[in-house]
Amino acid sequence: VVSFDIAPKPESASEDSRIEYIQGDISDVAVVKRAFAGVDCVWHIAAIVGPFHPLELYRKVNYVGTLNVIEACKQLKVCAYILVQFSCRCTYSFRAK
Repeated sequence: VVSFDIAPKPESASEDSRIEYIQGDISDVAVVKRAFAGVDCVWHIAAIVGPFHPLELYRKVNYVGTLNVIEACKQLKVCAYILVQFSCRCTYSFRAK
C-alpha cells in the first residue's frame, strides 16, 4: 500500500512495513507518476472541500490533480482507478428577520 499525500506522514501512522508513505503535491504530474509507479490500483480521495478556500486551490487540487491522477494511471497502465471525491464550492446567505 502506498499512501500519497501533501501532508507528511503522521506521527501516529502505522509502522507496518507494507505501507509506504510518500509526500508530494498532486498538482505535479511527475511526482504523481513516481508515487504510482508499480501500483495495481489507485483510490483517489484527494480534494479541497468547503466554501472557505481560494478558487485557484480548488482548481489546482480538484481539477488539475484529478487530471494528473488520470494521466499517470493511463501512462503507467494502472488497471483500476477509483475516484472517491466529495467537493463543493457553496455560497451561504442569511436573511435578516
